[in-house]
Amino acid sequence: MSKINVKLPSRLDTITAIFNIGLGKLDLSNSSECHLHFTECSFGTPLPMLLLGREILALVRKFPHVDFKFWTRDGNFQGYADHVGFFRFCGIARGNPVGAVDGTGNYQPIQIMKLNQLREDAGEEPYANIAQERATALATVLSQNAGDDCHQALQYVLREIIRNAMEHSRAEFLVYFAQHWKNLDKAEVVLFDTGIGVHGSFKEKPEFADASDVEALNMAMTPGLTCATEAEIAAQHPDARNSGFGLYLSSRICSDNGGRLRLMSGSRTATVTAGNLTHNDWGFDGTCVEMSLKPSKLINFKERFETYIKDGEKLSPKGSKASSFSKMMTI
Repeated sequence: MSKINVKLPSRLDTITAIFNIGLGKLDLSNSSECHLHFTECSFGTPLPMLLLGREILALVRKFPHVDFKFWTRDGNFQGYADHVGFFRFCGIARGNPVGAVDGTGNYQPIQIMKLNQLREDAGEEPYANIAQERATALATVLSQNAGDDCHQALQYVLREIIRNAMEHSRAEFLVYFAQHWKNLDKAEVVLFDTGIGVHGSFKEKPEFADASDVEALNMAMTPGLTCATEAEIAAQHPDARNSGFGLYLSSRICSDNGGRLRLMSGSRTATVTAGNLTHNDWGFDGTCVEMSLKPSKLINFKERFETYIKDGEKLSPKGSKASSFSKMMTI
């Protein structure tokens, strides 16, 4: 049987770089070994690293007879990847296990949130409450200054993403990974689940049953549109009813402050940067959200957040108003 060699790029910092490797097309049926060469890698960012990790893990599971070997070179990337649990996330027994180490003001290692446990722990309370707890803890790690503008912005976006995953994804787990480059004035957080996806959530409503993947992504970020059915909304706590504003407000927080909000699901990806919406044919089985922003841009955040709400309510196609919880930076 043959041996396959795969050379990884020097920088794992773009989606294109990951998909160009072509791991998803590899057929290892007649191979006994697969050598993954990270020797030239010197830098990586959360989203590309998680996408690469998912593709490697898929290979490990699909071809259990293959002996996977990882080749690295001593350096910053190797130490970082080992520490944050990247190789373990790939399915290889090397480095720290996922979730084994705590985060710092510079990064949050790869973690796995058990959504079913969160749903159970929420009890009769709205999911937003426990989502707030987790979001606040993660934002505090990254900002290192609870209560400041950066912390408030991060915890709001994180709360809405965690809440969406709990309410709509039907997934069992939520994976997250974050980095704060203080020297670059940039914070980036990625969260993903392997649930039914954005399109899968929207098609459960009759009026959205024929929506395409692109249309579903656009609707998810349109203020006032929600995939929740009328029956689901009626059963929710009055203050926490789905109103379709969470992702819109999150996109404004990120894109108006030097960053972006990227939503990957199904066959497509939607990205909001500086108020502009673009699409790519990068697919994702489930839902993946990447958020980034420049903390220095978050000046007078409370006042600007209120402006975002007013703008969204004006743009809402049904004249909808944001729910009480969606209007709260902190619950």
